[in-house]
Amino acid sequence: MITKIVIDRIQSPAFDGLSFGEVGQYQQLVGRAFGELDPESPLNMVITDIALAPRNARGRVEYDVDIAILKPIDATRGNQVLLYDVTNRGNKMTYLPLNFPFRAPPQFPPINDPTTAEDAGTGYLMRQGYTVVWTGWDATVPAGDGRMTMRVPVAAVDGKPVVGPSLEEIMAENARHVAPGTAVMSWPLTYPAATLDQSRATLTVRAYRSDPPTVIPPTDWEYLDASTIGLRPAGKTPFARGRIYQFVYPATNAKIIALGFAAVRDVVSFLRHAERDTQGTANPVAGTLRWTIATGLSQSGRFQRPFLHDGFNEDEHQRRVFDGMMPYINGAGGGFFNYRFAQPNQTAFQRWSHVYPEQLFPFAYT
Repeated sequence: MITKIVIDRIQSPAFDGLSFGEVGQYQQLVGRAFGELDPESPLNMVITDIALAPRNARGRVEYDVDIAILKPIDATRGNQVLLYDVTNRGNKMTYLPLNFPFRAPPQFPPINDPTTAEDAGTGYLMRQGYTVVWTGWDATVPAGDGRMTMRVPVAAVDGKPVVGPSLEEIMAENARHVAPGTAVMSWPLTYPAATLDQSRATLTVRAYRSDPPTVIPPTDWEYLDASTIGLRPAGKTPFARGRIYQFVYPATNAKIIALGFAAVRDVVSFLRHAERDTQGTANPVAGTLRWTIATGLSQSGRFQRPFLHDGFNEDEHQRRVFDGMMPYINGAGGGFFNYRFAQPNQTAFQRWSHVYPEQLFPFAYT
């Protein structure tokens, strides 16, 4: 359930005061939603490591997410539909092709803070009267550049974070932490290493998936810190393009990533049904919605499939969350979401990231 809504910023009117036909002007609300859930509920027990999450005084597991809402200033002019745009690596991806039909990602960057008249594009969503909602759901997404992220607890036993194996597949062509074409001198780990003892980790390289891996000796690589590795000599040896590196190491601070499914469920249900949060703050769209739909491309589409399959389209009061969902540009795939040391960012390409659980039944072609 959502316990608290905090609105940090309101832009009203949005889009430099632009008006959208009969619907009129829009406003944007940006803030955070705080929630908690019962780890003993059958609806939540499907979440990997939920039993290892710390609990508050009420025995609940807490989380909070970034949230943004675009809505008509005059709610009576809206179409009473909440469109939940599943963020892609924290970015507001579907807003772009719906309002800019010839500027679809990834060729064009997302508009993560749609505020100016230019950001409205054709204004399709606004002219139709949609209430558009985004939230963070992936706790591995770094804050910044308008990305939406989420804060979740880590799995722990007797107060100590669990330690276990994690695998990073490294392809210089797939680097997201450097500019395209830039030499990749280091690689950020999704989870910090539990120890910097190199004898506990293994780095291999191969040219093709079918090749036997060659072990890179510890003398030729190093931990730059607990969350970064690089080849030696540091700063002079890039990860080679066209090569598949795999790094297996003992990791810690396993974020309970699948809380993102529950957070989406709870936020959308709150916006649709609640009048106010437990602190008395009014739901900013209370009483204005009849239907809820979701859409998202690529990673966002792969998120929707296990969301539905694992039962998150039923809220804690046994009500349907989304009346319809439209995942696209994601094939049959799921993703590396509901696992210990999950990496939602991973997706299979022609040559790499085939080791991650994206195409497992029922999210598979055969």
